[in-house]
Amino acid sequence: MEALSQRQVTQLVLDWSDGDNEALNRLIPLVYEELKRMAEQLNKAYEERAGWIINIKIDPLFDPLRSDPRFAGIVRRMRL
Repeated sequence: MEALSQRQVTQLVLDWSDGDNEALNRLIPLVYEELKRMAEQLNKAYEERAGWIINIKIDPLFDPLRSDPRFAGIVRRMRL
């Protein structure tokens, strides 16, 4: 996967909002990879019993992840 700068990603979002479907085709894998990375980091925090993870169910920072099944699995394992 190609690494893009923040500026390049922003331009892709702008292009997509202007109807460029090719931009969307480039954005989807980037979003998927970012969600995957976040899930891996949450799993690591859970396994290491990081203190901040107890707020996972209420912290708005995690709102974008709530629909991800991996996020739900972590919450379930934590019995929250």
